[in-house]
Amino acid sequence: MIKVFNINLKGIPAKLMYTLREYKRVIIVSKKPDVEDIVKISKIAGLGTILIGVIGFIIQVLFQLLLGR
Repeated sequence: MIKVFNINLKGIPAKLMYTLREYKRVIIVSKKPDVEDIVKISKIAGLGTILIGVIGFIIQVLFQLLLGR
């Protein structure tokens, strides 16, 4: 049993192989998004960005009105 920095290196190859098998399984199960999915995600992300910008603008205007600058 080899130990480096209190890590048991004997079990690492088995753990690594298990992790790689899990990664492979996820990649096989996943699918490429359709154009419709990409458009929908882009619209939602764009609306979210605009909403955050509008909220920030409203806060800025309110502070300017309240502080009288």
